[in-house]
Amino acid sequence: MVHDAGDAVERLASRTAWEADCGNDDDEEQRSSIHTLLAPAVLLQSKPMTSNRRKRAADDADLTNTIYGPNAVLEALRAGRRQIETITILESARMERLKPLIDLAREKGVPVHRVPRLDLDRTLGDVRHQGVAARIAAARYADADRLLDQLESRLGTDDPPLALGLDGIEDPRNMGSILRTAECAGVHGVFIAERRAVGLTSVVAKVAAGALEYVPVARVTNLVR
Repeated sequence: MVHDAGDAVERLASRTAWEADCGNDDDEEQRSSIHTLLAPAVLLQSKPMTSNRRKRAADDADLTNTIYGPNAVLEALRAGRRQIETITILESARMERLKPLIDLAREKGVPVHRVPRLDLDRTLGDVRHQGVAARIAAARYADADRLLDQLESRLGTDDPPLALGLDGIEDPRNMGSILRTAECAGVHGVFIAERRAVGLTSVVAKVAAGALEYVPVARVTNLVR
């Protein structure tokens, strides 16, 4: 069903063509003058920017929406009260021990990623994760097939469907900004890829500034197909 959703997104997108032209009339002399004026300010701000980058990295880790440990993650899957974004497992973990967790994740359509210990430790810090971590979505995803049906029902009306497909957006602030803009532009539905893309984390929700309350977002396996 999700594979079919990706195909339908492409068909809907082919109905509308967007074109944008950009220009820049600044000559070389003007750019050189601007660079000269800005150089001292850049040097003065270099130290606080380093601190800001550290804060941004901490925010992007989004640890408040993360569950640690195999038992905690398994019970969260069983309960189904919170929508799990992704599950991360150590490459060195014994898969037979985690088989019930992995099978249930696949049954519920939750992506499972295997990473080296260094990557997991870098993300989670000093917490005792026991090789398993799950990220909780800050908002619920829309069902891809239902969203496509809603978009299709708008065909031939005074308010034709406007869908947005996002692939490879990994920065949560970029995702949040795009969703905020999409809501302002009247987009009726957004489709994002399951892999190699940030999900609906708390950072995305914060930057989106309420847009997630109005724009449905669905995940599909592949946007290109």
